[in-house]
Amino acid sequence: MTKIIISAVFVYSLGLGALASSVGPIEKNLDGSLLAMSQAAASKYCESKGSRLPTLRELAELAVSMGAKPIRETSYPATDVWTAPVYAEIEKNYKDGYYAVLQNSGHYYVAFYINPTGYRTLSFDEQAGFWSSSPGSLLLGKEGVVSGPGYEEVLAGIRCVR
Repeated sequence: MTKIIISAVFVYSLGLGALASSVGPIEKNLDGSLLAMSQAAASKYCESKGSRLPTLRELAELAVSMGAKPIRETSYPATDVWTAPVYAEIEKNYKDGYYAVLQNSGHYYVAFYINPTGYRTLSFDEQAGFWSSSPGSLLLGKEGVVSGPGYEEVLAGIRCVR
């Protein structure tokens, strides 16, 4: 039993956790066009299907599965971004092409880092933005970068997680 748990943690830490989650296909209108709506409406839409919006990490893992470099973890989880060691870590990762994915729980902290180098989309619809479950945050499909908050009123695409 312990070996299975350790293996699952190891796979997830490599950025392959998307294998364990099931980010669904791009949701479409009846005419086959991209279904786009606000984040609040997208959340309700997924709930109506017995699903939920993906987390930022799940969207980043999706980007990795589409060629982006593996996710890098922070050495300072839940530590304010304005502290000297976190700020230095952000700068170092940025020089390596990695962007900090921020979370807000009363203060901003780095959740993880993503580098879109090598990311590719296979269809026009995959270039849309896709909502995450984090307020105002989404995957910028064309760039392969997880971004937000601040996009609350944007119309974006939907991929639900079962």
